[in-house]
Amino acid sequence: ESSELCSAGPALLSSPGFCSHTLDTMHIAWIGNSYVYYHDLPLMLAGLLAAGGVSSSSGQVTPGGQRLAQHAADPSVAALLEQPWDVAVLQDNSAVPGGADSGDRAASESALRDFFAPRLAGRRVL
Repeated sequence: ESSELCSAGPALLSSPGFCSHTLDTMHIAWIGNSYVYYHDLPLMLAGLLAAGGVSSSSGQVTPGGQRLAQHAADPSVAALLEQPWDVAVLQDNSAVPGGADSGDRAASESALRDFFAPRLAGRRVL
């Protein structure tokens, strides 16, 4: 029996349009760095989903300090994104989104547009 995703409760599931279908298992790809890895966000989210009756599976590429532009050049990221994920979580290096280095920011924007967008078309991206 599948669970209605909205019943799980976490804010990411209550975004408009997200709860238009049911799933037995939510498949989540994690692309990031030590913030995701060290705090074990995939396990934390799996626990929240399980509390709401939704099972989950996940895969991750989360080496320390990694930027989205570096992920875009990583064959293991391309291989991970070939799998049928329902959701992809993208986490850039913490200094990049704040604009600490405009070159890094431009590289991340390029990676999002040229590498990630084509591979994640039709999937939820957080």
